[in-house]
Amino acid sequence: MGAGVAEDAAPTEMISPVRPRDGSPGWSADSGRSGRSRRDTGPQAAPPPAGRDAGPPVRPSRDAAGTLAAGAAVRDSGPALHLPRDTGRPPRGPRDTARPPRGPRESGPPVPPAGSRGRGGRLRTVLIAVLVLAALAAVGSYAGIALAKRTGTGPATSPSAAANAQRTSAPPSTPSTSPTRTVPADERCTPAIKRNPRWVCLTEATLDGQKIVIHYQAAFGGSLPTVHGGFHLHIYGGDGTSPAEEVEGRQSATPGRWYVEDENPSVRMVNGHDFQTAIGLDAKKVCARIAKGNHELVPDDRGGFHTGNCVPIRRA
Repeated sequence: MGAGVAEDAAPTEMISPVRPRDGSPGWSADSGRSGRSRRDTGPQAAPPPAGRDAGPPVRPSRDAAGTLAAGAAVRDSGPALHLPRDTGRPPRGPRDTARPPRGPRESGPPVPPAGSRGRGGRLRTVLIAVLVLAALAAVGSYAGIALAKRTGTGPATSPSAAANAQRTSAPPSTPSTSPTRTVPADERCTPAIKRNPRWVCLTEATLDGQKIVIHYQAAFGGSLPTVHGGFHLHIYGGDGTSPAEEVEGRQSATPGRWYVEDENPSVRMVNGHDFQTAIGLDAKKVCARIAKGNHELVPDDRGGFHTGNCVPIRRA
């Protein structure tokens, strides 16, 4: 039974008896004879090699038949399904690619570059220095103006104008006397003298052996003193009472001796004619009165000629 059957038996083709689930004619009886359907891709037994006894036909076990039937059913049910590969790792969830929204950027003052900060610092230093110099210049200008106002500096005047202003507008002062000395009446520059429109008050007379220098204050009724036809001084020497003042002008019948003056201070050399004639080395005092252009004395407001005073001669 074994050898004869083996030689006449043809190779048996194992075809899955499972039909498609959708009832489509995917398999027929003719397909077993003519060949496999395109959908029938299940495993089949290979024919035995020629000349060898194939032995009894091999039938698949129930487990193998079930597996083959399940594979054929899966293949015939439609497009192939790709089952996930079991790698032993838990499935990965979808990657959370969403990023949290960015809040508004905190804006602040722009940070200048390092080089610009350095230049800015130097520029600030230069500006501060310029402002300090300008403030110092302003303070100096203000101080100069204030000093000029305090000292009374202004446009320069000519020497003659200054001298005339000193003669006409300078306030009178009392003759210089010793603190313990009582001022005699002839040396006082009294208010009665100054009430006259024209008056003179001698303040100092110094004799140094070569010249005599006489300082005074005077008023000439708003005019400038001059010895050429205008109001001027008659200066003479004495002791304060002699010679009498009324003889020191041409209005007197017996005029005394004097010299005329329109400069302040009055300076005469000791060896000069004016000093030797009108004063002399023996004089203790020097006196002065206001005279007219014709060399007559100007009367005071009481009818006399007391328009000036005397001062002692201080010998240096």
